[in-house]
Amino acid sequence: MDLHLNGKVFLVTGAFAGIGAATARLLHAEGATVVGAAAARHPGDRRRRRSASAPTRPHLHLFPGVLSCVLAP
Repeated sequence: MDLHLNGKVFLVTGAFAGIGAATARLLHAEGATVVGAAAARHPGDRRRRRSASAPTRPHLHLFPGVLSCVLAP
């Protein structure tokens, strides 16, 4: 399936498990750059971060932590 996602960037929350992880994998497989985040640390986090930074997957970046917004005055 070609979704024409090459060159597109997606932010996926909940990217370490469940629907978020499946979404991140699908987008990455279709050529998108994926930035993923998850609030909770899961046992597989270290493995996922290591595989995400491998040279064979340069467009997949996973970060544990909470996303927050800072509003400018």
